[in-house]
Amino acid sequence: MRRLRRVALARSLAPAATLQAAVEALGYVQADPIRAPARAQDLILRQRVPGYRAGDLERRYPELDVEEDVVVNYGIVSRQIHGLLHPRPRQARSGIDRLVPGLPDAVATYVQTHGPCHPRQVERALGAGRVVNDWGGSSQATTRALEALHVRGVLRVARRDDGVKVYETARTVEPVPAAAAARELVRFVVSHLAPLPLASLSVTLLRSAAGRLGDALPAAVAEAIGNNQLYL
Repeated sequence: MRRLRRVALARSLAPAATLQAAVEALGYVQADPIRAPARAQDLILRQRVPGYRAGDLERRYPELDVEEDVVVNYGIVSRQIHGLLHPRPRQARSGIDRLVPGLPDAVATYVQTHGPCHPRQVERALGAGRVVNDWGGSSQATTRALEALHVRGVLRVARRDDGVKVYETARTVEPVPAAAAARELVRFVVSHLAPLPLASLSVTLLRSAAGRLGDALPAAVAEAIGNNQLYL
């Protein structure tokens, strides 16, 4: 237990001078709206950023050099980690192309033309009715298209208005070669979650986070195992 405590302290609990520095040091901060006892992002950052107050991450997000995205789960990621995940394949996490053909392209063009857009603005302009969402309920088709374009890296979250994502055209990402990106992504996930057994490092989970890496991920995992990185 002493060793585990030393590893945890060394890997994740070093104090950071600023909010930006904390996100960059962690690489990823889980974002969760549940407030019992408090939101995940606030619990994480309160321990690492002097003077941090609940909600600071959301309030300061537009001025920070970070992105909302999915790694292990949804959260705020540094630009470095974000660059490992993109470009994602067109089919990533989306059935909206099949449900309403052509809608994602129309939504992408609209946002590119009009700048940061609230989902209601896009719905008023391009309303295409409601479709089944990932939870079996229904959502506006344009909202599903915005979400799909965000996952693909075509759009980014510019800010939130009362908790609702406002989207804009994504910044340009220079792709990292797949083999190098896979090694770095595995290293990051292991560093973020370690120490962990092999069974906890799911290639399927990593592939869902960065579908473009494909066959490069198993080799990167095998390399991590060979270097005993899963337990250090």
